Amino acid sequence: MKQLIAQVPRQYNIYVLYCGSKGQYGYSWCPMCVALEQYIKNLAYYMPQETILIYAEVGTVEQFRNPDNHFRNVCRVKVTTVPTLQNWRTDERLVGYQCFNFARLTKFLGVEDFGKVRKVTKPTQRT
Repeated sequence: MKQLIAQVPRQYNIYVLYCGSKGQYGYSWCPMCVALEQYIKNLAYYMPQETILIYAEVGTVEQFRNPDNHFRNVCRVKVTTVPTLQNWRTDERLVGYQCFNFARLTKFLGVEDFGKVRKVTKPTQRT
């Protein structure tokens, strides 16, 4: 992860969404993670262009509850609850139900203009 982030220009915001691992049907065992993932996908259009979203699976329920789980013990990560949304640059976090406070989430992600109509320009036609 450090190598990946070292290659990203400083002006980019990097957000990591920690969620329960997805099962055979493509959904996380954590219902809040499923809802938040869809919520963030809907907001993605409004996020600044210099935004990177990383989805990190923390394991099955049993793996995540294990005190030796890697995501619980890495000093930069230390995830104790899913979902957790972390700004990698500032280490700010939204944890659990905080992720569902719409005003807080949009501010956290830098989506101040959510809900405003974007002006769409028509592509120029070539003759």
